[in-house]
Formats: sequence, structure tokens, C-alpha cells
Amino acid sequence: FDIEGAQPLAGDFNGDGFDELALFLEGEWFIDVNVNGRWDDADIWLRLGEEGDQPVVGDWDGDGKDDVGVYGRKWMGDDRAIANETGIPDAENFQRKQAKNLPPRADQAPDDPRMLKKSRNGQPRADLIDHVFRFGNGKDIALSGDFNGDGHATVGVYRNGRWSLDANGDGRLTSDGQDLYFDFGGAEGDIPLVGDFCNQSGDPVGDGVDEIAIVRGNQVIVDSNRNGKVDATDQVFQLDSTDGTVIV
Repeated sequence: FDIEGAQPLAGDFNGDGFDELALFLEGEWFIDVNVNGRWDDADIWLRLGEEGDQPVVGDWDGDGKDDVGVYGRKWMGDDRAIANETGIPDAENFQRKQAKNLPPRADQAPDDPRMLKKSRNGQPRADLIDHVFRFGNGKDIALSGDFNGDGHATVGVYRNGRWSLDANGDGRLTSDGQDLYFDFGGAEGDIPLVGDFCNQSGDPVGDGVDEIAIVRGNQVIVDSNRNGKVDATDQVFQLDSTDGTVIV
């Protein structure tokens, strides 16, 4: 299950409680939804994004299935989509424009749709893009995670050790205490990761709240005490080598 140049990802795309593997290449998604380790007729194909976009995976609507998104350049129609954006249906998102869990109208969404086929040779179906947020810049790395444990993933960006997380899911990064900012990592070559690595006490048992982490060389350093700093009490995983891509 490999395409040269593709980025590997993982997510629970069918809601069975187990993550499946996926590949992203220049806007095309290949999801091994039947978990047989190869691309075949029973798998899912998606088109969302284009060359240069970063893929992002998270359960943003809280239905138990991971959704897909991209972080990249502006699309035609993004301005009107952002003007009508209510954010995700997170309990901490108090925007009152309209219901936060309804599909947008065509005049509230970008021009380009998302294409999906439920099998390799199936008929493609087009859907409007549900949410559009604007923050960060082209040097940032896009992130997604459930940072408050309510079952809804939210998004954020990482740049040179600075984490900016839209914790309440309203689609904006603000300084009013609703969002999260950390300086975790930042050494040359650090790569950000998000995952439910431990509980609030730092024990390696998931509690539904995602922690931030970095890949540094052949180590994964997890902010297990959730203080936003790399320190001696953080959990560290030792990898066999520095080759390949680390996924959660």
C-alpha cells in the first residue's frame, strides 16, 4: 500500500474504533477502509486539495468517524465561506450565527467540491466543502486533535516550536483564553505530532484528550504533563531509526 511521493496518514474513517491507513498525493486520497493492506475495489477514493496542500484528519463533527481536510492556498469562494463560517459543533464554540452542524448552501461554500468514490471503480459523488478557516501562513504545519476531550477534533498550526490551537473550534485564533498556545520543541528538524498518548497523570492510558508531541531525531517526545514545555518528566519513545514518516 504505497504510492511514490504520497504522505501516509491514519484515521478511523468507518467509525469502528480502529484506525485505517490512508495516502495523500496532490489532492487525491486513497483510504484502505477494508484494512487488508492494499488498494482494491472495496476502498475509498477522495479528491480534496491539490499539489502543495497539507492533508489533515480529525473527527470534527463528533460522529465517531474521522473526516478529511486540507491546509493550503486560498480557493475561489473561500471569502464567502469564511464570512458564513460558524465553526464546528464543539460545546465550547459559542458562535450564534446559525446551526453549526448543517451542510452549507452553495452560496456559502467554496466553488470546488469534494469528490468521493466508495470503491475504486464506483461512481464519484460531489459534496460541498463544510468548513473553511483562515489562520497561519504557508510556513506553518497544520494539526488536528481533540484538546478538550469532548469528542470533537479542532485544528491548529505549528511553526518553529510555536503551537496555536483553535481549542474551541470557532475557526478563529484569539487571545481571550479560549484557544491554546504552547512553545514546545522548536529545535531544527522537530516535527509536530498529536495523539492521545496518556492520561492527565501522565500514565500511558488514553483519556480522550490529545497531547502534543514532537519527533526529534529518533525520539518521540510527548508533553505528558501538559505544561507546554519539553522537560525531564515528559514521556519519550525511542524509535529504531530516523527513516520514514511517524504516524499516530
